[in-house]
Amino acid sequence: MAPTVVELASGEFTGQLQIRNCSSGLLDVELDATNGLDFVADELSLPPGVSSIDFEVDDDTVGVGAFELKFKVTQTGCCADYGDVLGFKQGFNPDYALDLPLTLGEGQGGCKAGCITTVWIEGTQLHTSVELNVGTKVAADIDVRVSTQAPVQNQGGDPWMPGVAPVLSTNGPATVLTGTIGELDATTTYHLLVTATDDNGTSTFHDSFTTVDPVDHPDGIAGNDPNPGCSAGCITHA
Repeated sequence: MAPTVVELASGEFTGQLQIRNCSSGLLDVELDATNGLDFVADELSLPPGVSSIDFEVDDDTVGVGAFELKFKVTQTGCCADYGDVLGFKQGFNPDYALDLPLTLGEGQGGCKAGCITTVWIEGTQLHTSVELNVGTKVAADIDVRVSTQAPVQNQGGDPWMPGVAPVLSTNGPATVLTGTIGELDATTTYHLLVTATDDNGTSTFHDSFTTVDPVDHPDGIAGNDPNPGCSAGCITHA
């Protein structure tokens, strides 16, 4: 079996490893994987031809952004080959919503009470840029900053990135901000800081994500092609 990469679509956590048995008889294999990657079975007898083996990634074991999980396929009594499952966990908070009221008295509502309701990030295996969607309960000036350094606290106790200019901005009051954050380094953890400001004050959200190592799709890449050929994993009896 040639070294294999299985690429999942952004936000997907299930897939198939496809192996071609080039022999004329059954082929016994054992499957081992790192924590968070589970195959449908640990031991299988594969008939001649292409076999598709289902697997699932436990999304609780991976952080937001790119992830890479290792697996090993061992031909019983013979040799072993290794591969990777690549994916991108979207986030941060599809169900994130603040239940605070928008009016708490003069100067106490709006963004001072917390107005950011959605922060959602998406990416692919093809490039390091990510797509971001931010939503707020009230119209606010929304800014997004990213840095390899974690935010610090300002004098008011809120997270802040001194000297870091916004990579996305509404440039005026709005309830939605969408855009692409590009020019990011590969396989790097970035800290994200979202601020939303209205006449009452500022609401913040911060977290981190990891960028991908872009896939060039060489011949050894295996996706869900029903006829992957031996370049995507060809095991024969010794």
